[in-house]
Amino acid sequence: MKYLKNRLTPALVILLLSAAPCLAESTPDPNKAVQALMQHRPQNNPAPLRALETLVSKSYNNPKYCAQLEQAMIALLKSNATPYAKHCICKQLVKIGSAACVPVLADLLLDPSAGESACYALRSNTSPQASEALRAALSKAKQPALSQIILAIGHRKDSSAIPYLIKLLKSEDEKVVRASMNALGHMADPRAAEALKRMKGGKYRIAATNGLLHCAQSLARANQRSLAVKLYRECI
Repeated sequence: MKYLKNRLTPALVILLLSAAPCLAESTPDPNKAVQALMQHRPQNNPAPLRALETLVSKSYNNPKYCAQLEQAMIALLKSNATPYAKHCICKQLVKIGSAACVPVLADLLLDPSAGESACYALRSNTSPQASEALRAALSKAKQPALSQIILAIGHRKDSSAIPYLIKLLKSEDEKVVRASMNALGHMADPRAAEALKRMKGGKYRIAATNGLLHCAQSLARANQRSLAVKLYRECI
């Protein structure tokens, strides 16, 4: 028994020594890391931002820490942080944002200083709540935020927004109309195709044709090949 103990001791010492750096390394406080950006501006030292980016990258395999980081970011977006700080945080939420951050991003959609960044973060958010938030903003947003929201909806291929997009085709704002046609082109849905067909006769003929081509591609990828072929022929 004594012999066995003497043989095990060196191995245990080596194991403990190798584990020591991991045990000593502490995970940075997510709140402190995020709060360091509160008054951040483009001309400031980028070190705090780089540090946060590193934490975000390391959090991918640590769901608990990732959630803590997200909560800290939500708190900053609700604060009086600088517009640039909020812009930087929205860029990080593109990477780790969940349904939890959707409400604060939705509130920022109509903020002229942060709306574009919030829209970008919602566009990449995989939760259904993000689609709902973007659709809800269609009736409230004004330009240029409205076009950005429409394009984000198209990027998400949110077919539930098709009725809203069809209504926006009647807008007097040319940019809104073009953005709506672009978004409809991403939808693998006959309703989108029919709406784009109706736009081919006026000044939006080229944009409508491009939208139909994109719509045909979307339909083909969704295995609706017969309708896709029909649209391709109509565009020729």
